[in-house]
Amino acid sequence: MGCNSGKINRKEKAEIIKNAIDIDNYKAMADLLNQEIKSTKNPELVDQPQLNYDGFTFSVFGYSLYKGQTNCFKCLYKNYKAGVLELINSYHSQGLNPVSVLCSLGNVDLLRYFFPIYLETKEACEFQEVTSLFTPVQVAAKCGHISILNYFNQYFKGKPPYSYDAKGRNIQGENSATLALKEGQYSTLKYIHEKLGVSIDGIKDPIGICLIGASEKKGREYLECAVYIIETLNYSVRKHHLSLLNDNDLFSRYLNTKYLENEITQLPNVSQGSVATNISTEYPSLA
Repeated sequence: MGCNSGKINRKEKAEIIKNAIDIDNYKAMADLLNQEIKSTKNPELVDQPQLNYDGFTFSVFGYSLYKGQTNCFKCLYKNYKAGVLELINSYHSQGLNPVSVLCSLGNVDLLRYFFPIYLETKEACEFQEVTSLFTPVQVAAKCGHISILNYFNQYFKGKPPYSYDAKGRNIQGENSATLALKEGQYSTLKYIHEKLGVSIDGIKDPIGICLIGASEKKGREYLECAVYIIETLNYSVRKHHLSLLNDNDLFSRYLNTKYLENEITQLPNVSQGSVATNISTEYPSLA
């Protein structure tokens, strides 16, 4: 009566394999797969959908990419001949873009390994590439992954196609610089503007967006973004901006100074230099 109590069913085995992938333990994953392939006599097991996560169903191979586990992914591709075409078809059929997934994770090592294979394979897919509000490069910008942006720029030698071009706009007219700003990704905004030559586009009030973002999303670099677009991109502080930030007296003084400076320079025979605005003194962390 108790002879089956020690047996592990297929669902439980899949969960154990999933746990091994979660910690990128490719050796444990391989041992488990070898046992399962031997018992089922199914060498294509790694390509069959069996793992449920985030509302999607993945193969072992697809799950390793979704979790950004480089060692497991490489092991499956090299040692088990896992199918990239099957992975792409599975992703596309569920409304996913595998490249965008890696861009959101920021795993440039896995992207560098997977992307050339993806480009060679995707034309044979049964399912069309997913139409999304954000292209892969825009996803990377939103998430603040400069290494991903740099990889695409180098891979395409400065002439990327639309999906990988930081200048490309989405249906709302926003490019990667705009999306970085809207997410408070200061370093990414600076990189996109200075290294990729892309300016903010598609929004009417970038300073306002930064100030509201600073109030609503703590921990982001919205104030750094605000200083950057004021000091470097020459956006002007307007009167309505002065009431958008109420919990930071030091930065409010900076905004008032910039607003008065802008107002005074509109008068005849008054130069910008006649108004003192030393951000390094007033707000050293934003210099």
